[in-house]
Amino acid sequence: MFLEPVVISPEVSCHFFEDRLLLFSEKTQGLYELNQSAALIWLCCERQMSLDDISLQLSQSFGVERSQAKTDSLVLMSYWASLGLIRDDSEPHEQNQDDLDYSPTSSPLVAKPHDIRAEPQSSLGIAFGGLNYMFRFYDQHVADQATQVIAHLESHVTEPQVYMDVLYDLDHFLIVCDGIIVDAFVDPNEMAPRIAYHLVISAYTRADFLISVHSAALSLGNGCIMFAGNCGVGKTTLSAALIRAGFIHYTDDTVILDRKTRKVIPAPVSLRIKEGSWNIVEKMFPGGMSLPVHYTCDKRRLRYLSPSVGKFVSTPTDAEPVKALIFPQYSPETGTGIKSIPKVEAFRKIQECGYDVGPGLDRARVDELLDWITGVDCYEMTVDSLDEAIHMIRRIAE
Repeated sequence: MFLEPVVISPEVSCHFFEDRLLLFSEKTQGLYELNQSAALIWLCCERQMSLDDISLQLSQSFGVERSQAKTDSLVLMSYWASLGLIRDDSEPHEQNQDDLDYSPTSSPLVAKPHDIRAEPQSSLGIAFGGLNYMFRFYDQHVADQATQVIAHLESHVTEPQVYMDVLYDLDHFLIVCDGIIVDAFVDPNEMAPRIAYHLVISAYTRADFLISVHSAALSLGNGCIMFAGNCGVGKTTLSAALIRAGFIHYTDDTVILDRKTRKVIPAPVSLRIKEGSWNIVEKMFPGGMSLPVHYTCDKRRLRYLSPSVGKFVSTPTDAEPVKALIFPQYSPETGTGIKSIPKVEAFRKIQECGYDVGPGLDRARVDELLDWITGVDCYEMTVDSLDEAIHMIRRIAE
């Protein structure tokens, strides 16, 4: 049972957005939208009113019997207690410190310093995420695999800010960032996906970003279009089709919004083409699927498609704000179509996409995000025909 008068959990914040009242729990990262009666009850809880006084207020405001108002309030507050939004009288008030800051790693070698005494066989300088990177490879075969993902980002780097060493040692393939092992694995076929991942993570954890979203981003030079969603909805195949149609590639997998400018930080690593899309992409880019097969850590097969010169943005100074946010879904049963969705629904969908590489949201970031999304057009899209989808997206982008 909840406490009375109600005690709101300290990690819960209240946000007014458009004509709605939203609750955000920093502990669960959940966002909850309240209807008018629920909003009234919550505001009464904030004033620490008793259940009887809340029931009276609800009865007078909405013209319901006081007994029914009390029952409805009791049910709703019990639900809030189950979500942790208000204090449960059995809830411990202190957190067990042993449960905090635990982050399992895939190998006991990860996070340990590593002293490399050998000389690299080759190196590659790239500009990425506003930083200058120097990749150093100690095996030419490893270098050949890696360059399929990042060679198009090659830049003349005279003063590297980040060193990434890739080598075989300690019976593992190692990725070492500035002297610290960030990954260790045994299957060389996982090399390219892991390098791409750690490049993105390395750049983004150095940035002051508002949010990171599992999303692709492309542009016609008039604002970015974000395509957000979980794995398997067709984002990368759609991105490949848009690049072929003249769109500029910003990122294939993770969109990071710069906190100050609210622009998409470019991260144009090669597109990850999963096995189910190989035939489709081969028709768009003949010869592109003759590239080697790589494996993710969970053994999914993929190939990489590098955007051609002029088809991607890598410099933050050329970044653009988000013009529209689209949640696509490959759906041969329903055909191709697009519809606007409420911004608060889009906010929740962004959270469901995940991929935050930094600390979770807090009330300040929620306010910033709600302010940001106010100026963004939000859509759901079903995709069967890529040609029809491109036509619809172009109308939004132009």
